[in-house]
Amino acid sequence: MKTKPMNLNFRSIVIAICLCKVLSYSLNGQTKPVEKQEQLITKNDKSTDWARIILSAAVGYPLSYGDTFLKTYSKKTSHHFNATFFLNPKYIFGYDFNIYKATTDDTTLTGNFDNATICHYYMNMGRQFTIHNFPLSFRSTLGAGWANYRNEFKGVNKLNFKDNGFSMSITGTLQYEFTRFLGIHINAQWIRDFLRIETNQEIQSFFDRANYVFLYAGITFSLR
Repeated sequence: MKTKPMNLNFRSIVIAICLCKVLSYSLNGQTKPVEKQEQLITKNDKSTDWARIILSAAVGYPLSYGDTFLKTYSKKTSHHFNATFFLNPKYIFGYDFNIYKATTDDTTLTGNFDNATICHYYMNMGRQFTIHNFPLSFRSTLGAGWANYRNEFKGVNKLNFKDNGFSMSITGTLQYEFTRFLGIHINAQWIRDFLRIETNQEIQSFFDRANYVFLYAGITFSLR
């Protein structure tokens, strides 16, 4: 009669141990999928994927407007190069360079040259706008820099001289990424040059500024 309580206690202990083991296994089985799910969410979360450098190259065509010396130019294809650095997911800064060549249709208005190579150099800052979980982005930047006009006369008496001045730009870029590293883009760039060309006062306003709109299409490379 005295051994029955001992047997009952022993059985109770065994049952309790078995229940503890079953509960521990069930808890482990529940936490592992949660951990895997958290890892998957972290892997797919692109909120920290902003730290990168974007390099782009594009070709386009310059359009000029206004009553300036540019209306006498026959413009050719322009080439545009850009490097963009991210300060955070929204704000960016970078460097712009473009170059194009032109010939003059009327040397009586522009002077003693018939060919010109025009370069623009900018440092810019701006902002990027993105669509959540979609590989499309838009960047808007404001640039300040320098314009350089290298003029040439390729006749019998060759002549080379330069004109330059301060320049500013506003650029909008729409980019689509095929992969994390490769994409395409189109952009429009407004430019105004403030030149230091010395000429007769009567026609000074014809030479002291230049207004452009450049339209480009090209490729982008993202370095992450």
